Amino acid sequence: MSDKPVCPNCKIVMHKAGFGWSGRKKVQRYRCQGCGYTTTKQPGK
Repeated sequence: MSDKPVCPNCKIVMHKAGFGWSGRKKVQRYRCQGCGYTTTKQPGK
């Protein structure tokens, strides 16, 4: 099972889109290639 999130709209695995910051925590950003939906996820969790 992949640790990458799946787009709720397209139901496809989202691609990494670099890092962002949530407060002082570094988070991994993900983007859907299909619809452009973006989300963030704590790395290593």
